[in-house]
Amino acid sequence: VSHSAVSRHIKLLEEYLGVLLFERRIRQSVLTPAGQRFYEQVSAGLSQIANAATALKQHASLPTVKINVRPSFAMLWLTPRLADFVARHPG
Repeated sequence: VSHSAVSRHIKLLEEYLGVLLFERRIRQSVLTPAGQRFYEQVSAGLSQIANAATALKQHASLPTVKINVRPSFAMLWLTPRLADFVARHPG
């Protein structure tokens, strides 16, 4: 992501919120007190979103096994053995 794209998004966010989040200096930007408060309040939520996305991506990459059998076979043979199979092949 380019520096100018980030700057544009920050400017749009500041306009939406109606406050300055950064104090712009010659070669740097520093969080304002309002920016610091905003960061503290949203950082936990952003972290949760990142964790949820990571977990979802990991889960989505797990292979899925589908087995079609007659109900009687499932009840009498397959189901009693599934717990042992899952214990031996976690994940």
